[in-house]
Amino acid sequence: MTFDQLIEHYEAQARGLHEGGVDYFLLETSQDTRNVKAGLIGIDRFQDSLPLEERLPVAVSGTIEAMGTMLAGQSVDALAISLEHRDLLYLD
Repeated sequence: MTFDQLIEHYEAQARGLHEGGVDYFLLETSQDTRNVKAGLIGIDRFQDSLPLEERLPVAVSGTIEAMGTMLAGQSVDALAISLEHRDLLYLD
């Protein structure tokens, strides 16, 4: 799967979740920052099609292994730094 295809799938998921009435978007069980980035881009693309009052908050939950890194090797600090520019509901 290409990065662009991954973004498209996240965008479609965001659309379906929104139509289903979710309260916020949660990117969870993310194993590397590349997947988080694709998810955020997909959610952003969907939300850009909405009026401001219909946009929902976004949260991220990363999977951290016992050694203190994500599966792809990024540290918790690297994940936090890569997302500090985002207005997230929370980062877990």
